[in-house]
Amino acid sequence: MNTLYDLFNVDDKSSPYDIETAGKSALRTLNAATIKQFLNNNNVDFSDEDIKILILNMKKYIDSSASVLLEPSTRELYDSLIESNTMPVAHQSLTKARIEYMNANCNGVKFDNSVFEYIPKAENLTVVPNLTTQSKLPLLKCRWCIDSFKLDEFSILQCKCTARIGHNECAKKFELEYKTKCPVCRGKLLKRREISKYMFWCVESKFKM
Repeated sequence: MNTLYDLFNVDDKSSPYDIETAGKSALRTLNAATIKQFLNNNNVDFSDEDIKILILNMKKYIDSSASVLLEPSTRELYDSLIESNTMPVAHQSLTKARIEYMNANCNGVKFDNSVFEYIPKAENLTVVPNLTTQSKLPLLKCRWCIDSFKLDEFSILQCKCTARIGHNECAKKFELEYKTKCPVCRGKLLKRREISKYMFWCVESKFKM
Protein backbone atom coordinates (compact mmCIF):
# COMPACT_ATOMS: atom_id res chain seq x y z
CA MET A 1 0.00 0.00 0.00
CA ASN A 2 1.06 3.63 -0.52
CA THR A 3 2.02 5.32 2.74
CA LEU A 4 2.53 8.89 3.90
CA TYR A 5 6.26 8.23 3.60
CA ASP A 6 5.69 7.52 -0.11
CA LEU A 7 3.70 10.75 -0.41
CA PHE A 8 6.68 12.81 0.76
CA ASN A 9 9.30 10.54 -0.82
CA VAL A 10 10.97 9.85 2.54
CA ASP A 11 11.36 6.68 4.61
CA ASP A 12 10.39 5.71 8.15
CA LYS A 13 13.88 6.59 9.40
CA SER A 14 13.71 10.17 8.14
CA SER A 15 14.13 12.99 10.65
CA PRO A 16 11.38 15.54 11.42
CA TYR A 17 13.48 18.13 9.57
CA ASP A 18 13.51 16.03 6.39
CA ILE A 19 9.75 15.43 6.65
CA GLU A 20 9.00 19.11 7.21
CA THR A 21 11.21 20.04 4.23
CA ALA A 22 9.45 17.48 2.04
CA GLY A 23 6.05 18.77 3.16
CA LYS A 24 6.92 22.37 2.28
CA SER A 25 8.26 21.21 -1.07
CA ALA A 26 4.98 19.38 -1.79
CA LEU A 27 3.00 22.52 -0.97
CA ARG A 28 5.12 24.59 -3.37
CA THR A 29 4.26 22.25 -6.25
CA LEU A 30 0.55 22.99 -5.84
CA ASN A 31 -0.43 25.61 -8.37
CA ALA A 32 -3.36 26.09 -10.71
CA ALA A 33 -1.34 25.64 -13.91
CA THR A 34 0.07 22.25 -12.92
CA ILE A 35 -3.30 20.93 -11.76
CA LYS A 36 -5.09 22.17 -14.88
CA GLN A 37 -2.53 20.43 -17.07
CA PHE A 38 -2.97 17.19 -15.12
CA LEU A 39 -6.77 17.34 -15.42
CA ASN A 40 -6.60 18.15 -19.14
CA ASN A 41 -4.20 15.24 -19.74
CA ASN A 42 -6.71 12.93 -18.04
CA ASN A 43 -9.73 14.42 -19.87
CA VAL A 44 -11.38 15.68 -16.68
CA ASP A 45 -13.85 18.57 -16.99
CA PHE A 46 -13.36 21.35 -14.45
CA SER A 47 -14.03 25.00 -13.70
CA ASP A 48 -11.84 27.65 -12.09
CA GLU A 49 -13.86 27.24 -8.89
CA ASP A 50 -13.12 23.50 -8.95
CA ILE A 51 -9.40 24.28 -9.10
CA LYS A 52 -9.59 26.57 -6.07
CA ILE A 53 -11.45 23.98 -4.01
CA LEU A 54 -9.10 21.22 -5.14
CA ILE A 55 -5.98 23.17 -4.20
CA LEU A 56 -7.46 24.06 -0.80
CA ASN A 57 -8.27 20.41 -0.02
CA MET A 58 -4.90 19.19 -1.26
CA LYS A 59 -3.11 21.67 1.01
CA LYS A 60 -5.18 20.49 3.97
CA TYR A 61 -4.31 16.89 3.16
CA ILE A 62 -0.59 17.62 2.91
CA ASP A 63 -0.64 19.65 6.14
CA SER A 64 -2.47 16.96 8.10
CA SER A 65 -0.33 14.17 6.61
CA ALA A 66 2.89 15.96 7.54
CA SER A 67 1.51 16.64 11.02
CA VAL A 68 0.95 12.92 11.57
CA LEU A 69 4.63 12.21 10.84
CA LEU A 70 5.95 15.22 12.73
CA GLU A 71 4.14 14.49 16.00
CA PRO A 72 5.98 11.62 17.79
CA SER A 73 2.83 10.06 19.28
CA THR A 74 0.86 10.01 16.01
CA ARG A 75 3.90 8.92 14.00
CA GLU A 76 4.49 5.96 16.31
CA LEU A 77 0.82 5.04 16.03
CA TYR A 78 0.88 5.40 12.24
CA ASP A 79 3.96 3.15 12.01
CA SER A 80 2.13 0.57 14.12
CA LEU A 81 -0.86 0.84 11.80
CA ILE A 82 1.03 0.19 8.57
CA GLU A 83 2.78 -2.79 10.15
CA SER A 84 -0.37 -4.25 11.70
CA ASN A 85 -1.88 -5.78 8.54
CA THR A 86 0.69 -8.56 8.78
CA MET A 87 0.44 -8.86 12.55
CA PRO A 88 -1.72 -11.19 14.73
CA VAL A 89 -5.28 -10.29 15.72
CA ALA A 90 -4.19 -9.08 19.17
CA HIS A 91 -1.77 -6.55 17.70
CA GLN A 92 -4.36 -5.27 15.22
CA SER A 93 -6.97 -4.98 17.97
CA LEU A 94 -4.61 -3.01 20.20
CA THR A 95 -3.72 -0.67 17.35
CA LYS A 96 -7.40 -0.03 16.66
CA ALA A 97 -8.08 0.66 20.34
CA ARG A 98 -5.17 3.12 20.50
CA ILE A 99 -6.42 4.99 17.42
CA GLU A 100 -9.96 5.19 18.82
CA TYR A 101 -8.65 6.44 22.16
CA MET A 102 -6.47 9.10 20.52
CA ASN A 103 -9.32 10.27 18.27
CA ALA A 104 -11.59 10.63 21.30
CA ASN A 105 -9.07 12.46 23.50
CA CYS A 106 -6.90 14.47 21.10
CA ASN A 107 -7.67 17.99 19.87
CA GLY A 108 -5.13 17.79 17.05
CA VAL A 109 -4.86 15.55 13.99
CA LYS A 110 -7.22 12.57 14.03
CA PHE A 111 -7.23 9.35 12.02
CA ASP A 112 -10.12 8.76 9.64
CA ASN A 113 -12.08 5.54 10.20
CA SER A 114 -11.00 4.39 6.74
CA VAL A 115 -7.60 3.44 8.23
CA PHE A 116 -9.28 0.45 9.87
CA GLU A 117 -9.38 -1.16 6.43
CA TYR A 118 -5.68 -1.90 6.92
CA ILE A 119 -6.39 -3.91 10.08
CA PRO A 120 -9.42 -6.02 9.03
CA LYS A 121 -8.89 -8.61 11.76
CA ALA A 122 -9.01 -6.06 14.57
CA GLU A 123 -11.53 -6.76 17.30
CA ASN A 124 -13.14 -4.24 19.63
CA LEU A 125 -11.43 -4.11 23.01
CA THR A 126 -13.25 -3.23 26.21
CA VAL A 127 -11.15 -1.65 28.94
CA VAL A 128 -12.49 -2.44 32.41
CA PRO A 129 -11.13 0.00 35.00
CA ASN A 130 -9.75 -1.40 38.22
CA LEU A 131 -11.95 0.48 40.68
CA THR A 132 -10.03 -0.77 43.70
CA THR A 133 -6.75 0.59 42.35
CA GLN A 134 -8.26 3.87 41.18
CA SER A 135 -9.98 4.59 44.49
CA LYS A 136 -6.87 3.92 46.57
CA LEU A 137 -5.06 7.21 47.18
CA PRO A 138 -1.28 7.33 47.64
CA LEU A 139 -0.05 7.51 51.22
CA LEU A 140 1.64 10.88 51.77
CA LYS A 141 4.22 11.30 54.52
CA CYS A 142 5.04 14.62 56.18
CA ARG A 143 8.65 15.65 55.54
CA TRP A 144 9.10 16.67 59.17
CA CYS A 145 7.15 14.29 61.45
CA ILE A 146 6.83 11.36 58.96
CA ASP A 147 3.12 10.95 59.80
CA SER A 148 0.63 10.87 56.93
CA PHE A 149 -1.16 14.00 55.72
CA LYS A 150 -3.92 14.85 53.24
CA LEU A 151 -3.78 17.16 50.23
CA ASP A 152 -6.64 19.30 51.49
CA GLU A 153 -4.34 20.99 54.03
CA PHE A 154 -0.55 21.16 53.77
CA SER A 155 2.44 23.48 53.48
CA ILE A 156 5.41 23.57 51.09
CA LEU A 157 8.74 25.18 51.86
CA GLN A 158 11.21 25.53 48.99
CA CYS A 159 14.88 26.35 49.19
CA LYS A 160 17.85 26.05 46.82
CA CYS A 161 18.34 22.34 47.40
CA THR A 162 14.86 20.87 47.84
CA ALA A 163 11.16 21.35 48.52
CA ARG A 164 9.66 20.09 51.78
CA ILE A 165 5.96 19.28 52.06
CA GLY A 166 3.86 18.26 55.06
CA HIS A 167 1.62 19.47 57.88
CA ASN A 168 1.08 23.21 58.32
CA GLU A 169 2.10 23.08 61.99
CA CYS A 170 5.24 21.10 61.21
CA ALA A 171 6.24 23.65 58.58
CA LYS A 172 5.74 26.53 61.00
CA LYS A 173 7.89 24.83 63.67
CA PHE A 174 10.61 24.13 61.09
CA GLU A 175 10.64 27.78 59.95
CA LEU A 176 10.82 29.03 63.51
CA GLU A 177 13.53 26.60 64.56
CA TYR A 178 15.84 27.43 61.64
CA LYS A 179 14.86 31.12 61.35
CA THR A 180 13.38 30.73 57.82
CA LYS A 181 16.65 29.34 56.42
CA CYS A 182 17.38 25.83 55.18
CA PRO A 183 19.78 24.02 57.52
CA VAL A 184 21.46 22.34 54.52
CA CYS A 185 21.97 24.99 51.82
CA ARG A 186 21.31 28.02 54.05
CA GLY A 187 18.95 29.37 51.39
CA LYS A 188 15.81 31.27 52.35
CA LEU A 189 12.71 29.08 52.83
CA LEU A 190 10.04 30.16 50.36
CA LYS A 191 6.39 29.26 50.89
CA ARG A 192 4.68 27.60 47.92
CA ARG A 193 1.02 26.76 47.33
CA GLU A 194 1.55 23.69 45.11
CA ILE A 195 4.21 21.38 43.72
CA SER A 196 5.12 22.29 40.16
CA LYS A 197 7.71 21.17 37.62
CA TYR A 198 8.60 24.86 37.27
CA MET A 199 9.69 25.21 40.91
CA PHE A 200 13.35 24.51 40.19
CA TRP A 201 13.60 26.25 36.81
CA CYS A 202 16.00 29.21 37.04
CA VAL A 203 16.27 28.54 40.77
CA GLU A 204 19.47 30.61 41.00
CA SER A 205 17.62 33.69 39.74
CA LYS A 206 14.80 33.13 42.20
CA PHE A 207 17.21 33.11 45.11
CA LYS A 208 19.46 35.84 43.61
CA MET A 209 22.59 33.73 43.94
